[in-house]
Amino acid sequence: MTLSLIFLDISISPYFSWHVNSLSSLGIHKYYYLFDSAVIFEGLMNTAFSVFLYRAVPVKPLPIILMIIGSIGLFFVGIFDEHTGDIHLTFAILYFILMPLGIIIFSLFRISRFITLYGMISALISLMVIIIGIFNGPQDYKIKGCWTINT
Repeated sequence: MTLSLIFLDISISPYFSWHVNSLSSLGIHKYYYLFDSAVIFEGLMNTAFSVFLYRAVPVKPLPIILMIIGSIGLFFVGIFDEHTGDIHLTFAILYFILMPLGIIIFSLFRISRFITLYGMISALISLMVIIIGIFNGPQDYKIKGCWTINT
């Protein structure tokens, strides 16, 4: 559902360009409710997934806590749009750092018990997401004591 709403929003947003805009730009136009409801829903679903994962798989709570905090960050990305500046950016950063980090740590805990292909793949994909974010982030944002969005 989340991707469907985001792709629908992209298709009806002629101004949107992957090269110019961040995905959050979809939350500040006429059909903002498509993007916002999608990320709010996904934040709730990720939180539920993390809780159920903790109940189903014996693992230490650290990665689950990171995943839940990241999911809550995603939820608030849908509440606070880009016009809120630092608040929106803080929640987006929480999501894009803590969720993959939680998945990596979860995978490492799982790998230490049962070396599985799926655990290794999810850890590598999460690590790639973090690395891509680190290298692409400075192009979009400046850090001067606090977060500010370049316009």
